[in-house]
Amino acid sequence: MLSKRKPADTSSGLAFFVSRVKNMASSQRLAAIDGLKGIAGVLIVAAHYLYTFAPFGKIGWGTGVTTENAAAVYMKYYPYSALLDFSPLPIFYTVIAFIPALKFFQDGDDEFLRKQALLRYFRLAPLTISCAVFSYAFFALGLSHHIDLYELLNNNWIKASAYTDATSFSGAVWNGLFEVFVDSNKSGYCNVLWCMPFILTGSYFTYAVLLIFGRMKHRALIYAALYGLCFFAPPCAVFLAGVVAADIYAHQKTHDNPKTATFCGFMLLLGVFFPTIRYPAGVPEYMVTAFIMLFLLGACLQSDTVRRALSARCLTQAGKRSFCLVLAHFPIMTSFSCWEFAALHNAGVSYGVNLALTFVCAVPCIWAATEAFYRLVEIPTAKATAKIYAYFRA
Repeated sequence: MLSKRKPADTSSGLAFFVSRVKNMASSQRLAAIDGLKGIAGVLIVAAHYLYTFAPFGKIGWGTGVTTENAAAVYMKYYPYSALLDFSPLPIFYTVIAFIPALKFFQDGDDEFLRKQALLRYFRLAPLTISCAVFSYAFFALGLSHHIDLYELLNNNWIKASAYTDATSFSGAVWNGLFEVFVDSNKSGYCNVLWCMPFILTGSYFTYAVLLIFGRMKHRALIYAALYGLCFFAPPCAVFLAGVVAADIYAHQKTHDNPKTATFCGFMLLLGVFFPTIRYPAGVPEYMVTAFIMLFLLGACLQSDTVRRALSARCLTQAGKRSFCLVLAHFPIMTSFSCWEFAALHNAGVSYGVNLALTFVCAVPCIWAATEAFYRLVEIPTAKATAKIYAYFRA
């Protein structure tokens, strides 16, 4: 007697398929975020080179432009001044918050947040120490030429942002190990390290918001209250924007809305080209920038076309190395690039040609330094901290 065949159980196969599709979608989103980080890193490098070698129209810290004539200088060089007015650094702050927040809202993974909280400083410190020592080596060997450029172009920004008195190797180590994390004014060995207190504090602010409020209902009210509190710590507003963007995105039914992407893109351009000198009096710049970052992520993540463009291999690879890129470019700029520009100027090369040659020749040098940081410091640090965490969790 033949037994009846039981119908095939397709539930496990369907679950696997759904899981695979979700993982592929999540991978594409993270690739797009890596691409966005890559663009931000390149923009930061480009901005610093423009501040150094083409400083006209730059308004803000270290430029010597007074409050009284800020509007006149801005309008004189508009729209070039608008590009210099917008800082790409908040993109990093927003992405730093967005990545763990998206994982938390999609997976409810508390363990991931706790791991990040425990390892955050130890992932950053080897890179900051390496950056400070790298910069000190250039100065100690007499390879820093930023003072020559200041005298040549009378550039206040490069004078204010590059140090003139390196103390010692041990001082550089201590600076990268401790000082840059507690005081943004202690970035004496490499100016780009001024942002480390904000990155560290903003990261822990993000983890705290997610762990304390991430599962509560009516979180919009909580976000509004936290935004108000950010007036006392304005950089946290940009990290909060990353959390809010991840919350919205994770709970949407559709992630390809061209109308939303177009609106966000329009608001992003409006925010970028709206001069900071016209911001409401008494409102910290980061409080306004937080909304610009929300529209930025909205424009990037609501369009399938934009996501695919951001997922290009060249951008994602730059994104994976973006932190190393930001750290490595400044010593190269104040040494080789400043020397090259001054040498070409003294040889009678015109300003425009000199500027173009300086930019072109800087690219391979910066990329080589970035790759060295990435392979010799960041990857070994990530592997070591992961092993240490797994050991203590076992």
